[in-house]
Parts: sequence; C-alpha cells; structure tokens
Amino acid sequence: MFRPGLPVPRLQEGGATVSRSQPSPGVTVTERIKALGYESNKVLAWRVGAAIRNKWEALTGALPEKGLRPKTSGMGSHCMAVYPPKWGADIDATIEKIAAQINAEEARQLPLWGKK
Repeated sequence: MFRPGLPVPRLQEGGATVSRSQPSPGVTVTERIKALGYESNKVLAWRVGAAIRNKWEALTGALPEKGLRPKTSGMGSHCMAVYPPKWGADIDATIEKIAAQINAEEARQLPLWGKK
C-alpha cells in the first residue's frame, strides 16, 4: 500500500510494468483511434491492440508498459498499454488497415440482412 506524497509504486503484472500514476507518457491505441476520428469500439480496439502488442513483443521480447488512463465517463481509470510517442504513426497505419478490413467484412454481410 502507498500513501500520498510517497513515490508511486510500479508493479510487474504478467511481465509488463504497470504504472500507478496517471497519465503515463506516451500513446495508447484508443487515444490514436479517437485522434483519427474513428469511433472506438471493442472489435477495432482489440484487433489493433493485439496487432501492436504482438509487434512490440516481437521487437522487444517483453510486453508494453501499462499505465492508467481516465475513463471517458470521467469516473475511474483503465489500465492500458502505453507506447512511446514515436510509435504513433505505426499505430495509425495499423488502425487504418484494420478499420478497412472491418468495413469490408461488414459490407459483405449486409446482403445477409437484406441491406445494400
């Protein structure tokens, strides 16, 4: 347990360092999704998050650092993977690619629902 005014502890969870302070420097997948004007949803966020995490792990041999980010409701926080700002362009390219794949999947399914 920590007390106000003392250094914020950093914990190891599943090989990733978790910062208990807020916010951690760097970028998250959901921040980049919103910055590009996409509506963040589970399918997009999970697919992009998994792709970027796998790339990070392949390059570094470790999971990305995690940090707390405020919930959109303003109540509480989420623990999210945080990447260096220089990874923003790579995250953006992955978002665009996966968003296009999801749109193509949805378009193929519209005729099944009697929609064009």
